[in-house]
Formats: sequence, structure tokens, C-alpha cells
Amino acid sequence: MLAAIGSEGFAFDSSAIDPRQLDEVTDPTWPRRLAALWRSITPASQPYVAQTRGGSILELPIAAVTDYATAAEIVDIVHAAHRRLRATAERDVFVVLGCHLETAADYAGRLAEAVAKLRVDQDLVGDLVFTTIDAAAELARTAIPPA
Repeated sequence: MLAAIGSEGFAFDSSAIDPRQLDEVTDPTWPRRLAALWRSITPASQPYVAQTRGGSILELPIAAVTDYATAAEIVDIVHAAHRRLRATAERDVFVVLGCHLETAADYAGRLAEAVAKLRVDQDLVGDLVFTTIDAAAELARTAIPPA
């Protein structure tokens, strides 16, 4: 998959996900396929460069998808990322949150609830930045340690 999008000129991707997050999916086919593709991905995974036959692709792993994560789970993921940031303040820590286009309206409330809680968390003030995936990709390029 990454080789195909790399050969089409894509510079980054955000499809890597921890399939254990898909606990609400009743058909095991999709989680099994994702487990085969993204063996080492967790909600804490950080951006990395994947070398493919189609070229280099910056992968920004998804920490949570609103269809499968509650607001409390999203808040917990961000707090865990903040603890990692404090431990390694010399580089940014990324948390990619996603939603399925088809069901975004159904689950937007989960994300809105999490964001509302995070925005007023005084421990996060000055450290938490909300941005687009395009802007995050540009930031990630400078945050990835040299190989």
C-alpha cells in the first residue's frame, strides 16, 4: 500500500493504527489485516519514514479513531503523550486523531468532548497544539531523528 501511494507522489500517509483499538468492530477480518500490516503500531507510535519501492513515505500513525475511542480514552492518550513530551522535551510528540468520513457526524461528539477537556487542562497549557495533518507532517519531518 505505501509503495503504491509513494509511486503516485504522496509525501505522507496516516493509516497505521493499532488494531487492538478496533474493539467495536465485530468482523475480525479488518483488524486481522491491520495487525499484519502494522505489527508494531501502538497509540504511542510516532511519525517515521517508511522506505518503499515507490519512494519514501512519512507515516503519521493514528493514535485514536473517534469511531472506536471514547472521549476518556482520547484524553488518556493525550495525557500519556504529554508525559512522554516531558520526559523527552527535546522533540515534539505527536498524537494523530482521526475519524471515518462516513461516520464523522455520528462520533464528532466524542472528539469535541475530549478537546473541550484538554483545552482547559492547566497541565497542558503551552504544550498542546491542534493542527491539520498537513501541518503535522511538516512538523514531523523536522522532529524525526536522523537515521
